[in-house]
Amino acid sequence: MIFFRKRYVLSICCIICIGFAEIVLVSCNKGAVDAIPPLKNTILKLEESSEEIRNIEKFTDYELIPLDNAREALIGNFRKLVVTDSLFYIYDSNTIPKVLSFYHDGTFNCQIGETGHKRSEYINISNFSVNNKGDTVVFMEYGNLKFFNSKGNFLYGKTIDDGNLWDNILYFKNSLIMASHYRGIDHLLAIYDVNSFNCKNLIPTDSASISSPPYSQNQIQQVGDSICFFDFFSSSFYVFNINELEKMERFQLYSDNIVNEERARKYDLLKEKFDEVESFVFTGDRIVGHMYKRNIPFDFEIVLSKGTVDLYKSRDINCSFACYYNGEYYKVVSSSWIMDMYEWGILKRPGINQCVESIIARVSEKDNYYILKMKRKM
Repeated sequence: MIFFRKRYVLSICCIICIGFAEIVLVSCNKGAVDAIPPLKNTILKLEESSEEIRNIEKFTDYELIPLDNAREALIGNFRKLVVTDSLFYIYDSNTIPKVLSFYHDGTFNCQIGETGHKRSEYINISNFSVNNKGDTVVFMEYGNLKFFNSKGNFLYGKTIDDGNLWDNILYFKNSLIMASHYRGIDHLLAIYDVNSFNCKNLIPTDSASISSPPYSQNQIQQVGDSICFFDFFSSSFYVFNINELEKMERFQLYSDNIVNEERARKYDLLKEKFDEVESFVFTGDRIVGHMYKRNIPFDFEIVLSKGTVDLYKSRDINCSFACYYNGEYYKVVSSSWIMDMYEWGILKRPGINQCVESIIARVSEKDNYYILKMKRKM
């Protein structure tokens, strides 16, 4: 099995924002003492298992959902998936970035917003999120936030002017949870009230910048009232309940060669082969992830209640890029991926073969992407 390492180098741009009637200027009070109390820190030592795991055998109830092939629905470069009760929202970071929505049968719903220079339009999308009702979408356009309904219509905009370089967002209930990997800022996490835009800063950090870019994706995730935030430069997962911020816990991965802040400041991470997390999925009770150890791909699984971590080699699909929603995993896959995995025999295995055999004859490289839906065996 050949693994391809994908790294997305995030760039920071400065945009001069012109104020409009709909755009409200908001900021965090930098003088306020918002730091959370000392938190419980669990060190998770990464010891390799000699066992190779077949991820396919750990899941059940597989379903492949073809996404609409209409011209306006085609995806060029998949970046992020958000699942709600009725829709899939997919971020396409192609030359012209966009967020497309599909019904759960794969039928195209609409594109969210339009590109342009009007106050109701956007030029770029650095990240996006959807509220838990699934009826409001928010785009991050660097310092700007733009809100749309599920039909793609512009609702209103706000500008954040707190000096932080937020690059991740989670829209949960009445809160916007903003996060960043970057140093050179005062805090790695902040919670804004979506109505008043009052701000509470969390996880203070050394403000001295780090030149190496981070690589992990979907840095902040939510299940129920539980939030998981991953800080790449300390190899740490922060887990907390949105209603009990004072009970935040940190689960810190450790190896002799793990990425930490000292190494990130001293070395060029593009040239060095430090152990680092590439992606993860938070399920509420565990964190399932994919990482590189000695530049070799591994899967890892943290059981939060036990404070344990398992590290093992996977022989087939990597589920850590999936989106977890209501007990099910959703993974965006290409038609080429399906054909290759079928040819290699991986999708012919019991459990997944039934859903693949019914469509493989008509799968074409011209198809739009598919959603692979699956459940974890208990």
